[in-house]
Amino acid sequence: MKQGMKLLLIVALIAFPIVVLGATPIYVDAVNGNNSYDGEAAVWDGTHGPKQTIQAGIAVVDAGGTVYVAAGAYTENVTINKSVALQ
Repeated sequence: MKQGMKLLLIVALIAFPIVVLGATPIYVDAVNGNNSYDGEAAVWDGTHGPKQTIQAGIAVVDAGGTVYVAAGAYTENVTINKSVALQ
């Protein structure tokens, strides 16, 4: 490969980064959630809805994913055994 082509390839990769699909975000809501829901929506939509506890959200989120916790009172002991973000 010629030097100019290597530079073009490097510039193309910088200008158009490869998009890696992230983990599905998980939602938790102490008031409106239910641990039998999948956690894939902030409110129940007939198919998806929020988990009720933070621990249930952590249990189903993919490593590197995010658990969105709705405002409210949560009284639980939480074990985090993978890399996750809590918001």
